[in-house]
Order: sequence, then structure tokens, then C-alpha cells
Amino acid sequence: MSGFQGIGRGPSAPKAQCGVSLFELLLVLTIMSLAAGIAGVSLNRALPGLRLRQAATVLEADLQRARTLSLTQGEVVDLTLSEEGYAIEGLGLSRSLADGVMLVWDSDAPLAFTAGVPSRGGTVLVTRGQRVLAIRIEAFTGRVMRDAPAL
Repeated sequence: MSGFQGIGRGPSAPKAQCGVSLFELLLVLTIMSLAAGIAGVSLNRALPGLRLRQAATVLEADLQRARTLSLTQGEVVDLTLSEEGYAIEGLGLSRSLADGVMLVWDSDAPLAFTAGVPSRGGTVLVTRGQRVLAIRIEAFTGRVMRDAPAL
């Protein structure tokens, strides 16, 4: 059996090829760069909406903190709202909004919480372009909640 060599294992059989060709490497790199480009465009489109939701979430949490502070400490907590941001005196907090995000308070009257109850109820609109999220403050209970966006 010394003269028998397995099928395809003789001296005339081609050697096994290792590695990848330049063409295969370029093809894979092209596909990966196209996928990265598509992901980048998708991220750019989603970013403004994320900034709007983040601003609304942070404002909602800060309003709830202000209400809780006034309720637990018995202090008057004043809030100053403007288009560019807001300040909450009792918390020593001042926030600026991301570029393009604005606040609209539905009243000229200032807002304050006393013993957990707001000086008045109302809605704060957080806007960016055509998109709007509403945060409602109930007049009698002081409850702060984000309204579901209209579809």
C-alpha cells in the first residue's frame, strides 16, 4: 500500500489555499462601509427626537423633585421657565436646553409649589421644530405627568 495515495493527495493535486484574496477583502470592506454609512444616517435622523425626549424627561423629573421638596420640607419652591431653559430655586438648579429645543409655558404667571401644590396648573410644552411633548401640572394635586403625544 505504500504506492497508494488517497484521492486528491497525489503529487499532481493542487495545494490547499489559505487566506483571502484582495478582491474578497475589498468586497467585505465595501459592504461594511455601506452598513456604517446607513447606520450613521439613521442616527442623525433619530438624534433630534432623542434630544427632545431627553429634555422632556429631565424637566418632568425636575418638576417632580420640586413638588416633592415643597411637600416634604414645607418650603415654597419657585420655578422660572424661559424658552432657553429653566431654574428651580429650592433645588439650586438651573438648566439650559439642547440646541433647537424650547419650552413654552401656557401662562405669563410664575410657577411655584407650596406644600406640594402648584400656584397654578398648566402645561409646559417642550418643542423642537414641529415635534411637541407636553408636561402637565394638575392644579389641585400638583401631579406632574407627561401627556402622550398625539398621533
